[in-house]
Amino acid sequence: MIEKLHDFPMSHEDLQKIYSEDPCGLIHLILKLDIFLNKNGDEDLLLRKINFLTYELKSFCNGLHEQDKIIILNEYFFGANNFYSLAESSCLSEDLSLNQLFTSKKGNCLLLAIVYQYFANQIDLAIYAIGLQPIHIMKWYSNKKCFYIDLNRQGKIFKHDEILKIINCYNKGQDSFDALNNEQLFNTYLDELISALERNGSHEQLLTCLSLALFINENDLKALKNRGLLYYKNGYYNEALMDLKKYFSFTDFACTPQEIKTVYQKLIEIKKTEELITPISEHLH
Repeated sequence: MIEKLHDFPMSHEDLQKIYSEDPCGLIHLILKLDIFLNKNGDEDLLLRKINFLTYELKSFCNGLHEQDKIIILNEYFFGANNFYSLAESSCLSEDLSLNQLFTSKKGNCLLLAIVYQYFANQIDLAIYAIGLQPIHIMKWYSNKKCFYIDLNRQGKIFKHDEILKIINCYNKGQDSFDALNNEQLFNTYLDELISALERNGSHEQLLTCLSLALFINENDLKALKNRGLLYYKNGYYNEALMDLKKYFSFTDFACTPQEIKTVYQKLIEIKKTEELITPISEHLH
């Protein structure tokens, strides 16, 4: 049975970081979540490390044009600091840890994209991750044009025909090449982390992340269903029933997978049994 962790301490200020366009806010929020989940890092120490790298990169780019800044950024990020992306989307939750990334210099391509975007924005380069999965392509707005950057090839800029080939071969619409805002990027990160924790069987951390997803969007049906099933598997029947009852208020019972219907019906029976069994002490009053 899992021990229910305290919910992640998500403040109103943290929530605003998701909806703002400030890249610093997004990095700080992911760092705060990482430290809370893994209990193995020093938040202030890592923040100082990030701030130092930012200061150093800015000093190299002072007074340069954008075309020179992108060269310096790639040399600094991939060369001097040796960050690199795991080419395939990693199944391990550790590869989505910001603390782990700054220690080992390797990580899930999504996390690398978030950090690369942060450093780019710090030197006034309008570079943002796009929605094409797995996330590893960045969109750079420069001089009323846009270019695409491949993090799996150390920041190489795609040729026009290469982008057309991706669109044609993978049958992806133009929407997949739109830049993601902070809210979309954080929700993608959280979804990826939840999937990794489900595969790894890390129930305590998974519960925290599912609860965070529901704090951000209380009607997230996937998170409601998954948290309800997780509560059930670990013996928290009242909490499981509350989640699944809300889930079914938005979902057609007949169209739901049999596993979820079976669990829900068992929870209702458990609840009825509990209500029938009245302690003797209550009859004496």
